[in-house]
Amino acid sequence: MADGCSCQATVPASVVAAAWAQELGRAPAREDRFFTFVWDGGQWLGYGLRDGGVRGVYCPEHNARRTERSSEPSVGVSS
Repeated sequence: MADGCSCQATVPASVVAAAWAQELGRAPAREDRFFTFVWDGGQWLGYGLRDGGVRGVYCPEHNARRTERSSEPSVGVSS
């Protein structure tokens, strides 16, 4: 993780692969992209590759933190 966190949450690779395959079945990916899936009561965020692979995932806690950071307004610096 970028913030130096060593997260102990895990999800089976087969679950992630099946979730991404289901996403690709709905609409084939034209580019690599994020996708969400629910597992064990939490919403995980994965990064799927257009070739069918998955690069990585965020656990529900880190997914929520990422979402929170991305929805915060950016503060500009005037010169």
